[in-house]
Amino acid sequence: MPAFRSLRALIAATVGVASLTPSLNACTIFLQSTSRKVLIGNNEDNSPDTPTHLWFHSAVHGEHGYVLWGGNQIEPEGGMNDKGVFFDAAALPESIPLRRKAGLPDLNGYAVVPVLSKAASVEQALILLSRFNLVEQEKAQIFLADASGDYAVVHANYIVRKKPGESDFVLTNYVLRDDPEANQVCWRRRTVQQEIHLKPVSINTVSHALQASAQRDPGNATLYSEAIDLKRRQILLYVRQDYLHPVTLSLSEELRKGDHDMAMESLVPTPLAVAVKERGADAVLQDQKLLVHNSAKQFREAAYALANQGDPATGLKLLEEENRRFNDIDRTHGDRGVLLRATGRNGEADKEFARTFQVTTEDHQANLFSNKDGLVRFRLRAFPNAEHVAIAGSFNNYSKDALLLQKTGEEWVGQVHLPPGRYAYQVFVDGTWQMDPENGLLTKPGQWWISSLIVQD
Repeated sequence: MPAFRSLRALIAATVGVASLTPSLNACTIFLQSTSRKVLIGNNEDNSPDTPTHLWFHSAVHGEHGYVLWGGNQIEPEGGMNDKGVFFDAAALPESIPLRRKAGLPDLNGYAVVPVLSKAASVEQALILLSRFNLVEQEKAQIFLADASGDYAVVHANYIVRKKPGESDFVLTNYVLRDDPEANQVCWRRRTVQQEIHLKPVSINTVSHALQASAQRDPGNATLYSEAIDLKRRQILLYVRQDYLHPVTLSLSEELRKGDHDMAMESLVPTPLAVAVKERGADAVLQDQKLLVHNSAKQFREAAYALANQGDPATGLKLLEEENRRFNDIDRTHGDRGVLLRATGRNGEADKEFARTFQVTTEDHQANLFSNKDGLVRFRLRAFPNAEHVAIAGSFNNYSKDALLLQKTGEEWVGQVHLPPGRYAYQVFVDGTWQMDPENGLLTKPGQWWISSLIVQD
């Protein structure tokens, strides 16, 4: 679909395609279950130029019908079949060399299609996989679940089964086998555990956990999320982190249509920033049918996307429309200040930040960009379950420990004095590079887009 590919290309141009040290194909997978309900949540992360699809395959010759999802049908990110078997995988930081089992053939190719087409339960899937050497599973763990609430984690060398009485489970990108406690320094895993443990088993709980653990790095973002009811074979699909407007899909209904392919972007309205680039701001701002589907968050994201492409003036128009629609003036002052600072309109920017500080002194962007006398304050509310957070930027040679933030209440705080100028930086969180999710302004000092900071004269 040429239009779909050009749309993705424009989004990639808008926000960049990787972080300082890219870590693509990360994900978050979790299960929440009772005897009556089995729910799965999964965030799928990748470069924003990756096209995302759903591929539906009807049952043939006694095999099961199933759906696959991801950016590549040959190596999809996961899927579910008409018996309620779920398959997904979590990439590992490093490969674990395969220990071949004598006498077994290699399973050449990804295991998702054999499992979903033939297995009606986790147990059947494990029996099938046990007949092969899983030669393509050295750097990923498969997560299997079924409608009974059973689950298993499978690597080429080992299997981890559900524990008796266990009703929830979370898997991210760590090695489960080797001393699990030592391998769970992962803010996303702890975030999901906090969101689902002892909480009602419900789609709302799953949705909140997906939102809290979504990756917001524009170079390696959560492209889509799913809240899946395995007993009902139903998928709630969230595209581009829009957790207010899910797309509901019934596997049985889709399979009755025969084999077909859905581009996820075709299921949701065109992103505001893309629509503005294609049609112009005035036309878009008069299109009520398009605007009604956008949240305040999406207006802000579009405003920054346009500013990062060199058009902060149009970004400011979108912020004004956001404020008119959502009466979000407290938040709008800070965002307006940033975009005004980016255009050199420092006097106006200072007034906007002053208005923000009349409401709260804890606004992250206002503290970053007001920077009177060169004092830059970081007040991050992101990564609440992290253990180690640092700011690494062009001002400290991207050192991972030169500017460590301290946890104070619900914030990570720290400060640095800098001379006037423009700087690039990232957040180093529990051993991984992240964009600053609370700062929408980006810069491109090299190959990749990263967070931007301006210190006024």
